[in-house]
Amino acid sequence: MSRAWTIIAIALGASACGGPAPKADVQPTETPISTPKPAAEPGEPEAAAPEDPPEDGAEPAEPDEPKLTPAQEAGLDRLAEGRRAVADGEFETAAERFNAALSADPQLADAQYNLGVLAEWRGDKRAARREYDAALSINSEFEPAVTAIANMMLRTKDLNGALAYTQQQLARKPQSLGLRNAVNRVQLQFAGRGAQVIADTKKILREDEKNVPAMLNLAAAYDQQGKHELAIAILGNAKALEPHNPEIRARAALAHQALGENLRARMVLEEAVALPGGATAEVHNNLGLVYHAAGDYQGAAEQFEFALARWPD
Repeated sequence: MSRAWTIIAIALGASACGGPAPKADVQPTETPISTPKPAAEPGEPEAAAPEDPPEDGAEPAEPDEPKLTPAQEAGLDRLAEGRRAVADGEFETAAERFNAALSADPQLADAQYNLGVLAEWRGDKRAARREYDAALSINSEFEPAVTAIANMMLRTKDLNGALAYTQQQLARKPQSLGLRNAVNRVQLQFAGRGAQVIADTKKILREDEKNVPAMLNLAAAYDQQGKHELAIAILGNAKALEPHNPEIRARAALAHQALGENLRARMVLEEAVALPGGATAEVHNNLGLVYHAAGDYQGAAEQFEFALARWPD
């Protein structure tokens, strides 16, 4: 594999070899998210009807009220439509749908965040920051927006600024697992802090065993320590919970590449770019480098164009 592949792998913030964590040159660009509607667990049995009639002639209990209001339902519908428009490459339509989601439900932080993602993709950093801040004004514990703002700082090599920002957000909500994840994500950019991140992330996972951002941090920390197989196993668990999250595959590809499993790394990157909405700029760029090394220059050029569409800078 070419040396350029390793350089870009480091740029994603996870080392391709053992030893101290490298200082990142760039951070993954964000991808739109969509909040699913609440649903029963798969296979959950329906509540059984009472065997005996209610005592004293009382009327049967009314079913629980719907969890969502019509406005909230409409907001989530428009949010899902916007996400599908992103997957189809119709970014203007996506922005319209995300704005419509906010009109229906002004408390839908996901839609505000997604508008920030689209602004960042078109290179408008000020608008992106404004949208991310607006998402946080809706939900001060909205970790994706905090991470996005920190990533913007990390891309300009402002590691101390990114850490101070995430720590400031956590200080306001010290019990927030999401904000702890945001701090830990930045901590991984500093050499020698992997053990600290692992210890705190394990505590987070004891409180919430399905916390995917924590799994990503844990996998990245183990990857930096050279424990690539363990990182891949953790990422496999994360993928089962969030199959459409491109960062999971991006980090898995780095771990496979570190093990010398270059074909597997390529396959994982190809899975990532085939996800609805594509992947991050770095994922497309890494796959382009793989194709270039294999002599597939047309395929490489296509991936580089996708990368530029995700991050014009």
